[in-house]
Amino acid sequence: MRIHSDFECDLCNQQSDVYGALVHFTTDIPPGEDGKVFIAIPLSKGQFDLAVDQAIVRRVKSHHTDLSHLRLLSSDPLFAAEFGRSYEETAFHALSDMISKYNIAAVSVYISNDQRGIDCFVWARDKVQQGLEFEEQGNI
Repeated sequence: MRIHSDFECDLCNQQSDVYGALVHFTTDIPPGEDGKVFIAIPLSKGQFDLAVDQAIVRRVKSHHTDLSHLRLLSSDPLFAAEFGRSYEETAFHALSDMISKYNIAAVSVYISNDQRGIDCFVWARDKVQQGLEFEEQGNI
């Protein structure tokens, strides 16, 4: 799921510190009998891609703004045109940056050896890659 958070941690908001971001989310939404946050990938603009148990989606939504319905659409805030760039340039940059952050996160995901987290990660990374390939073909 894609969320927007008001974390004040520059390391998590601007960098690809997957471990630090996961610690923040685990502190904010502690694991319980109903589930946990498996993966937290910092994107930019205060946005994160999360892999969570379905049972805690409501808890996540109560703490953070859910942007899942905008994910990889033209209305996705990550694709908002930036000063001096066209929409297409901004979208390409955002997708390329997302792939880079997913590649950095891959190490932590696979080390976790949590198959549900790995499956969710692979599915989400493949969707971003498909979006980038679609854009490279000039379709955005």
